[in-house]
Amino acid sequence: MAKSIIDYISEEDYPRYLELLDKAEAAKAAAPKAPRTPRGPMTAEQKMKAAEARLAKAQAALEKLLAEQA
Repeated sequence: MAKSIIDYISEEDYPRYLELLDKAEAAKAAAPKAPRTPRGPMTAEQKMKAAEARLAKAQAALEKLLAEQA
C-alpha cells in the first residue's frame, strides 16, 4: 500500500500539521481572485463564425456516422 506524508508524521507533530493545513486553507480562501472580464453581446461576425464552427463540427460528426454505416 502506498504511504502518504501522514504515515511519516510523528504523533506529537500531527496537531501542528493540522494547524498548518487550516492556515493554508484559510489563506487560499482569502486570496484575491482574478477579475473576470465582462462580456458584451456578440457581433454579427462573431455569431456567424460560431455558427460556422458548429456546422463544421456537426458535418464531421455526420460524416463519421455515415462512414460507420458503410
